[in-house]
Amino acid sequence: MKNTRMLIVALSILLFAATFALFSPALSFSLVSFDDPVFITHNPIIFNGFSWEAIRSAFTKLHGDECMYVPLLWISYLLDLKFFGASSANPWGFHFTSIFFHALNSVLLYLLLHGFCRKPWRALFFAAIWALHPLRVESVAWVTSRKDVLSTFFALLCILAYVRAWTAKLRENGSARAVSALHVTAFVFFILGLLVKPMLVTIPFLLLLLDIWPLRRLEGMPRASLSPALLRVLREKIPYFLGAAGAAMAVYLTQTKAMSTVPLWVRLYCIPSNYLFYLYKFLYPVRLFAMVPRQPVAPAYFLLSTAFLGSLTAWIWMRRREQPHMIIGWLTFLGLLFPVIGIVVIGIYPVADRYSYFPSIGLSIALLFAFSSKVPPNRGARAGRNGLAVCVLLTLALLTLRLLPSWKNDRSMYAHIARLHPDHYAAIHYQAREELFANGNIVKADRMASQMLEIKPCVSFGLVLKIICLSQLQSTEASLEFARENYPPCDNLGNPGIYEGYLTTLNFFAGQYEQANHFMEETFRRSVFEPKTQEQLHAIAMLLAHQQGNDAAALAYAAKITALKDKKRLLPEDYFLSYTALWSSGLYVQALPFFQKLAQSSAGRPDILNNIAWLLATTSGSPADPEEVIQMVNKALEASPGHPVILDTLSVAQANAGDFDAALRTAEKVAAFLKSSTATDAPQMLRKVEKRIALYRERKPFREYSATRLLYAP
Repeated sequence: MKNTRMLIVALSILLFAATFALFSPALSFSLVSFDDPVFITHNPIIFNGFSWEAIRSAFTKLHGDECMYVPLLWISYLLDLKFFGASSANPWGFHFTSIFFHALNSVLLYLLLHGFCRKPWRALFFAAIWALHPLRVESVAWVTSRKDVLSTFFALLCILAYVRAWTAKLRENGSARAVSALHVTAFVFFILGLLVKPMLVTIPFLLLLLDIWPLRRLEGMPRASLSPALLRVLREKIPYFLGAAGAAMAVYLTQTKAMSTVPLWVRLYCIPSNYLFYLYKFLYPVRLFAMVPRQPVAPAYFLLSTAFLGSLTAWIWMRRREQPHMIIGWLTFLGLLFPVIGIVVIGIYPVADRYSYFPSIGLSIALLFAFSSKVPPNRGARAGRNGLAVCVLLTLALLTLRLLPSWKNDRSMYAHIARLHPDHYAAIHYQAREELFANGNIVKADRMASQMLEIKPCVSFGLVLKIICLSQLQSTEASLEFARENYPPCDNLGNPGIYEGYLTTLNFFAGQYEQANHFMEETFRRSVFEPKTQEQLHAIAMLLAHQQGNDAAALAYAAKITALKDKKRLLPEDYFLSYTALWSSGLYVQALPFFQKLAQSSAGRPDILNNIAWLLATTSGSPADPEEVIQMVNKALEASPGHPVILDTLSVAQANAGDFDAALRTAEKVAAFLKSSTATDAPQMLRKVEKRIALYRERKPFREYSATRLLYAP
């Protein structure tokens, strides 16, 4: 007995170490633009840092996209900030926690499977299949998908405590107090899991399945007493069902805007093919990528999927007496996937690798007694079986290692998607935005926007890109005419409210304030943006009201903006946020005059002049005259001579004007000052300046998404 326990401990450590090591390359990964900005980078509860007020806010308010009540998810991120110093610029701590919990989950699953089969090596193999499988990559390497990893941790603890409770209850020496404590513990873990991800609502049904096997609580009972016994086990689950109902109601109340409007019959029609997708990827885990696009399901494929799943279920059902684990595992897989299988579609992607994270445990249970060893095989057969097991695990590990780098950063993720799916809408959208915002190549971005519209004519992502390009290549009027003529009647891909936001700004620039007011109201009504983006909308509404002479309304909008909420009167510089929000939309030509006017009225404000100059000089494709930008910086230096931050801006402006020698001299002067400075932020700024010096030596200007950084600063 002691040797068995030592073996279990050793194998648990081995599995934890192997799983952590396999996924450890993700420790060096960046955050990506796929929902990480909403959950991490631009999420006020995160970027404001750890505090007890933030902990309280996690339970009392909605955060992120304000569509989910997941307080323990936010708290897990906050603890990363406190203990690992995690941040958007240094996300190592976020990744460490996700990898750690995944490795821990592999051990919990191993202990659960060992409890089912009492064979340490067999349990290790099937737990390792789950832990090392490439389908786990999206859940572990993507920080936003922490909710899968953390919710499964609590779910496994719930299941282990529940199984242990009934196992202890069957023992003669099991105390009633200990058993009751285990039941309470199981329920508490269930609630904690729901507070991370509501997808766990089907766990009460899983516990009922476990009552049948391996707990066998309904076996051996006379037929007359079976119904009372069944009612008893159902009655025991009432608290679980109530918790699940509460979580489901919370999802309905908070995510109504994010729910897809796809007709019910279409959602039901897609369910068999969605189930088959996950089963196929489990058995053949290749060509995995994020953002699996919605594909039409041909009638023949619907019939094939339905027939295959029905036949497989029937075959497993017929073997339920000899191999009850198969039906329990299969129903676990089907049941745990049910909340995300397509009955309710939240977001724009109907299937995703991450959805299989917890449900795939059911397949490990279903296969637990494959290659039965009841009859000891000969030495050759045993060696062959062990060799096959090692080959399976090595193959899965190699596929996982190959897939992991696709989550390294935005460029890697979208390049991987484009390689496997060249006409993938999101990949083309990313590439087009890179051309527009990173490279300033509006002509190429315009061609790619036209390509997107050929693929999906009524999706706001492509339409918005076309609107931006037309506004810069032609005129506000041409862009507005296009926007009006192509108003999307139904858009299940784009972010609600984004199209109306552009119609607001275009009408504003065209001087059509009545129409701008109308679309601003529509933007607020439809939008599901995170709080910082909501502030940007209020900033534009504030400017719109000011331009119409309604300063009282402008002040009311300002009250909803953190930086302006205490203002009693709005000054010209208070509209810098409004102008920056307009600039961030890509409508540079139209927004530039507002910055020029503000610069003229801010001669005595070096901070305002510095920020304007930095924004105009660092934006790719900026229409601002480089010499005019340098003049702005020089005016700021007149008001604040020798200031290192303003001198850094001067070097950036000089490089933007093509005078790299002057930029290099200015930047080296800043670097020399910072090396001798005792300011706490001097080392951090010095590192940035040195990177810019390297660029100037290569005759390259410094570029960044300055508007985004200014708008989302804490």
